[in-house]
Amino acid sequence: MQLTVRPILEQLGLTENEIKVYEALLKRKSVVAATLAREIGLDKSSTYRALESMTEQGLVIVERKKRGTTYQIGSLQILKDSLQKKMLSLKNTERGIDDVIESIKNQALTGERDTYIKVEKGIDAHISFMERSLEGKEKINREIFPSTSGTFFKDQIYDNFSRNFLLKRVSKNIYNRALYRFSGISTHKDIMRTSEKLKKDLRILPDSLDNYNYMLVWDDNVEILSFTEDKSDFVVIQIKDRVVAELVKQLFEYVFERSAKYYNQQVLPIRKIRERIVPVIGIGTWGIGGYATQNPYTRVVEEVDNLRYALGTGMTYIDISHAYGAGYGLPIIAKTIANYSREDLFINAKIGYQVKKLSDVEKMVDRYLSELKIDYLDQIMIHSPLAIDLPIRDVIKEMERMAEIGKAKYLAVANFNIEQLKEAQAASKYGISAHELHYNLMIRANEENGVIDYCRKEKIMLIAYQPLRRGFLAGIEDDTLRSLAQKYDKTQSQIILNWMASKEYLMFLVKATRGSHINENVAALGWKMDKKDYKLLDDWRMPGYVTPKYDVTGKSKDGLKIWKL
Repeated sequence: MQLTVRPILEQLGLTENEIKVYEALLKRKSVVAATLAREIGLDKSSTYRALESMTEQGLVIVERKKRGTTYQIGSLQILKDSLQKKMLSLKNTERGIDDVIESIKNQALTGERDTYIKVEKGIDAHISFMERSLEGKEKINREIFPSTSGTFFKDQIYDNFSRNFLLKRVSKNIYNRALYRFSGISTHKDIMRTSEKLKKDLRILPDSLDNYNYMLVWDDNVEILSFTEDKSDFVVIQIKDRVVAELVKQLFEYVFERSAKYYNQQVLPIRKIRERIVPVIGIGTWGIGGYATQNPYTRVVEEVDNLRYALGTGMTYIDISHAYGAGYGLPIIAKTIANYSREDLFINAKIGYQVKKLSDVEKMVDRYLSELKIDYLDQIMIHSPLAIDLPIRDVIKEMERMAEIGKAKYLAVANFNIEQLKEAQAASKYGISAHELHYNLMIRANEENGVIDYCRKEKIMLIAYQPLRRGFLAGIEDDTLRSLAQKYDKTQSQIILNWMASKEYLMFLVKATRGSHINENVAALGWKMDKKDYKLLDDWRMPGYVTPKYDVTGKSKDGLKIWKL
């Protein structure tokens, strides 16, 4: 069975971990994830993610019960159907290429031209093209506007025309999605802002794209302004072809969704770490490049794409650690943030697990800076009191020195109890800016032990990890969560994340997996439930669950480790 199935799974693009899990499930009728992980020697996180991915594809069936979730193989016909769909999709793509080639060949042989191409010079040709775009059937224009800013764009006639043209476009309800790169302030800055009212959604053109041609595409029309090297002159190339236009639109959308918002418009609810504004939802990188060790099957291009997609939604807080994937995730993050405006990012780097003496703190900071190719870290954080073999006060003092010499800006901690928080606070003249902790709808230990109240009193921003208990809470069978999801037409995950976002003293971290997950997380924000429903979740406790006692000092024999909660 394995020899037959594996080639199909590989053709479908499953990772090695997903293939291992699928093959193991073939031998079992139904099994819980933890048991499956032990059987195949895979960590739980990797197993859960593999199961989650294959469930989305219909390859695995989930049966959710009150006290756990079991998994089993779906019909093998689904596997066959999935492969056939992929092959058909590839054939259709190939056929599309064939159609274009055949069309061009016929045009060349017969002298007939279905593709209209016109090359002109001068502002009038460009203005004429823009005016025709107002008459198009499609209500979305897509535009790339690099910072060429030659004499053309500074021309007073064009500037006046542009003002009136943009307002006409608004009056016709034509939405403009644009990628811009301005070297200076626009002459009509008020109109250029991203705005629903002005029918505009602008993103910053990535620096990695060094093409300096202006482009506009609408309906089946494409216009390219090709500038001379000194930007003093240009030609207008107009192409009217459905296939070309659709291809350009798809490429445009791909880049657009992964680009930063223009003028740093806040598209997500915000929090403040000291004077810095950060989004309520940040990117957790546990699993990027591996979990406890390196994942040799990591698809780097895919990971970078997912991270850039998340950044494009406004998730500009990035939490990193050398302990994640044994540090193999850092080059992936470096590729992600390359050519991204450094000022728009907030990078939190964890200190620990390799700190045996004080000099190791600076070595670790320098390694972060070197591998990420940046000049400073926005925040450095003690990963856990168990992650350092030195007194807290001494490590805090050394971290403080990093801030004084410009290698970091803020000092933070994670997984501390109140006594440890007080010690850290007392050791630093700057104070502690944030505290990362395990907290979600199910895990309430930090409510019960007073840590959350202490941080609120001290104005320490709380950063929650595992807001969905690594996906467990997304599918838990519970009448309260089910009824709220139905009431607000949301998923259970979105109900839980919205509840967490309602707490102004809290932000939380999620892993940027694929676009659909990122979209679901973002869609959990920007709307409100009734006050009574927030109160209902404040008081909710998982039936039968009792918070175990744990000791963050690691000295108690009976104390559970933090991640076992």
